Amino acid sequence: MPVSLQRASYHQVPMQQGYIPIREERSPKRSAGIVKSKKIALLFWFFCGIYGAHNLYLGRVRRGVFLLTAPWILTVTYIMLMFFMRGLIGILVLSALGFIFPIFILGIFINWIIELFQILSGRIVDDYGRMIQLK
Repeated sequence: MPVSLQRASYHQVPMQQGYIPIREERSPKRSAGIVKSKKIALLFWFFCGIYGAHNLYLGRVRRGVFLLTAPWILTVTYIMLMFFMRGLIGILVLSALGFIFPIFILGIFINWIIELFQILSGRIVDDYGRMIQLK
């Protein structure tokens, strides 16, 4: 029995068995007319890019908040474990985290370089799948 609840932002595509709602906002091919400055995005990328400021400017809030908070959470966790873990298990846990932390920072740096090329090419998609035009 099909559900009759529909939202105004949904449209229906007929199928053999029934209807499937598809969100229009998630389609990256539809341009929402969002225009951002490429120069401002590059300035944010250069000066605060490691912290995700350019992602916040470009509408990719989830990625920006992750890049802003993740290194701090990892650092605080490492410091807390350093003070509270003792013995052989503590040494093993801290050495594992000491190995993970530089790999995590290297991943953020590689992401920073990839986002430079995304900004320069102008191929940016925000959190809702909309294309952002950089001019």
